[in-house]
Amino acid sequence: MRSSWKGVFINPNIYTHFVELKSIKKIKNKNIITCSRNSTILECMVGKTLSIYNGLKHVPLIIKNSMVGFKAGSFIFTKKTGNKIHTNKIKKNRK
Repeated sequence: MRSSWKGVFINPNIYTHFVELKSIKKIKNKNIITCSRNSTILECMVGKTLSIYNGLKHVPLIIKNSMVGFKAGSFIFTKKTGNKIHTNKIKKNRK
């Protein structure tokens, strides 16, 4: 848990794209690629797309109003889910 007096953390790469360029109106639906899963989602990011690295590839994430205040990595899974994991183990054991 981060101290409240420090404020929110946001990667400087993401910060320059959203906060500083907001007044210039340069970004529209530009896909911003980042590896920072611990950056906090701000209100100025709503409606934009972030590509967040999950350890294998960059996964696009469209920011919505309900995501404001959460960390960006909490919406991108890093592990496989579903039956793919279990079926791969069964196929290996049968051979």
